[in-house]
Amino acid sequence: NLDLYYDNICNINCFMNIKENFKVLGKVDIQPLINEYEKISVEDWDRFTWRQDANPMHGASKTLAIIYDQDFRHFNVTKHEFYDRLNFGEIIKPFQSILEEEYGSGYIVRAVLVKLPAGKDIKSHIDVGGSYSLSHRIHVPLICEPDKVEYVVENESRFFDLGEMFELNNMREHSVHNRGSLDRTNLLFDFATFDGKGWWWK
Repeated sequence: NLDLYYDNICNINCFMNIKENFKVLGKVDIQPLINEYEKISVEDWDRFTWRQDANPMHGASKTLAIIYDQDFRHFNVTKHEFYDRLNFGEIIKPFQSILEEEYGSGYIVRAVLVKLPAGKDIKSHIDVGGSYSLSHRIHVPLICEPDKVEYVVENESRFFDLGEMFELNNMREHSVHNRGSLDRTNLLFDFATFDGKGWWWK
């Protein structure tokens, strides 16, 4: 089974298991995305439920799919209608430039907006699967009370400002806790490089 072999190879090597729990990548301008975000309706947030339904740890959250595939493919990814509606191709460019300076030329494997309601948690878990092991998991806080949203990886707890782009080590046990009175919304995306790392079929 090639898919199983792929998962095993990736999990053994943990290619993107960064040495630290969190890696701050710098502040980015989130206003262009906020301007587009304001056009999203309540109905839009309720349309895409697969991520929450399939993953109980995310059950309290809501997701808006921008680039997403339920089979977690690493190539030939699917761009959903919000890719165009949010002008995501242009908005992501400065974020991607920072990542390419850090890691080398690459592309976006997955991208979603994730809303975690006030008082709710994303329960502790580890992201498993081949593509996750080959990608950098990036968060950008868009809307929240920065001192009330706690990110935990293993035993380390951190709080992040709006527009502070950071990598979270999702190969380790992690959770998120929104202790504020405002719903938290993050841009969450996975960045992979073109250097061929992990492309086991070559």
